[in-house]
Amino acid sequence: MASKESRQVAKIKSYKICFGSPHGKTVLYDLMRSFHVFGSCETDEQEGERRVILRIMALLQMDPIQMEQLINEQKEEEKRYE
Repeated sequence: MASKESRQVAKIKSYKICFGSPHGKTVLYDLMRSFHVFGSCETDEQEGERRVILRIMALLQMDPIQMEQLINEQKEEEKRYE
C-alpha cells in the first residue's frame, strides 16, 4: 500500500497536470473570478467557495507572481474574443 506521503505527491501531480494545461489555466482563472478570490465574501457560503479555490492554488504551490502571470494570460485571451 502506498504511503500517505506518496499519495499526497501523486495528488499534487494530478492537480498540476489538470490545471497546468492551457485549458486548465482558463478553468482555474474562471474559478478564481467566480468564487471570490479577487473580492470580498459577504456570506459563509461565499467564503467556503473561496477556500476551495485557495486550496487548489495551495496544492499547485502557486505564488503571487504565478497568479499574476495567470491573470495576465487570461486577460490577453479574453481580449482575443472581444
